Amino acid sequence: MRTLAPLLLLLAACSGPRASPSPPAASALDRSTAALAALVAAPDPALAAVAWLAGTWATRDLGGLTIETWSPPRAGLMLGQGQSIQGGKTKFFEHLRVEIAGGQLQLVASPNGGPTTTFAQAALGPGEVVFANPGHDFPQNIRYQRQGDELRVRLEGGDKVIEFTMRRVGDGGRLKP
Repeated sequence: MRTLAPLLLLLAACSGPRASPSPPAASALDRSTAALAALVAAPDPALAAVAWLAGTWATRDLGGLTIETWSPPRAGLMLGQGQSIQGGKTKFFEHLRVEIAGGQLQLVASPNGGPTTTFAQAALGPGEVVFANPGHDFPQNIRYQRQGDELRVRLEGGDKVIEFTMRRVGDGGRLKP
């Protein structure tokens, strides 16, 4: 019995109530993830004048379906992408960005994966922005105007004008009425 006594005491001590472990200190990965989340959520004051452009917009005004999606302004940049679909096939796509250059907004477009074209800010007001590049063939002017859940777009160049109204895409990827 003498040889079992220390063992029984040890077992009793191990099976008794235990103190809960202290929570682990935040890891560097946790801190880094939190910092990234804060950066993503932070608005960018330099692009606040066009933050209303963020979201997904769609129209059937041009035949088929045209969709344009804009990221919220982050770190001096808004990223956009557009796609036109007809007969179940992509007929046109482009990558877009709005950024600040020389204290002014500019729109940089790359249609169908081609070279970029830059359009400088020509006008800016509440819910409206116009970009212009008089040396470009078409369009020379691009106007975005937001009114509620509608985004009116006007493309101009020479004698040609294309106008259409996009609507904010609602839940489930469907157009809101």
